[in-house]
Amino acid sequence: MEQTTDDLLCRHFTGLVCERFPHRRKIRQVLPWIGLVVAGLRCASDLRIWRDRRLMFTFEGRTYKARFKHQGHASGLYIVRMIDGHSHGPEVCQITSLQQALDFYHQTPTMLRGQLP
Repeated sequence: MEQTTDDLLCRHFTGLVCERFPHRRKIRQVLPWIGLVVAGLRCASDLRIWRDRRLMFTFEGRTYKARFKHQGHASGLYIVRMIDGHSHGPEVCQITSLQQALDFYHQTPTMLRGQLP
C-alpha cells in the first residue's frame, strides 16, 4: 500500500501527540481532527512539518501555520497567517471541535481567505 503525503503527515502528528503528550487530554482531543485538517489543506501548496510540532503551508501566496493553542475549553488547532516569518499575523481559523474540523475540511479556501461562515 502506497502512503501519501497526507498519510505521513497524519502519522507524524498522531505519533507526536501519543508519544509526547499521552496524559494531556486537551492535546489528545485534536487526534480525530488531524485527518480532516490535513485533507482540507489539499488546496494549499508547500505543506510541511515545521519545528517538529507545527504544520506549515502556503495558500494563494501567503504562508500559514497550524498550531495547538491552550485556551481552557477553547483549546484546539489554530490556523495563523505568518508575517515576515513570524506567527504574529491574524488567526484565520480556530478548530476546537469535530464539527469545526469538518467545516474546515469542506470550506478550507473560504476560511483561509478570512471569509468565515
